[in-house]
Amino acid sequence: MSRLYEVMFIVRPDAAEEDVDKLIAGFTATVTNGGGTVKTVEKMGRRKLAYMVRKFNDGNYVLLTVEANGACASCHFDPPGQNSPGHVCMALDDGGTPP
Repeated sequence: MSRLYEVMFIVRPDAAEEDVDKLIAGFTATVTNGGGTVKTVEKMGRRKLAYMVRKFNDGNYVLLTVEANGACASCHFDPPGQNSPGHVCMALDDGGTPP
């Protein structure tokens, strides 16, 4: 049974646009190799963080909607390098909203 997930990750504010695109491509490859599909990619732009992370006060947010069977491969995605300080993966209910 396929399930929808929302995955958000934050990219360093000083990362080049090409680096952001490489992270998205790597994430997409991880999901695809795990048998899932990336439904949407939304670059939300630079936003202020709630608290300082790795000496940064803001970051570039990227939100993806993923459809995958079983365990979400994207929840185990570990971006290479130091461009992404973290990510969050949330399963959505059947209506497309967080449970």
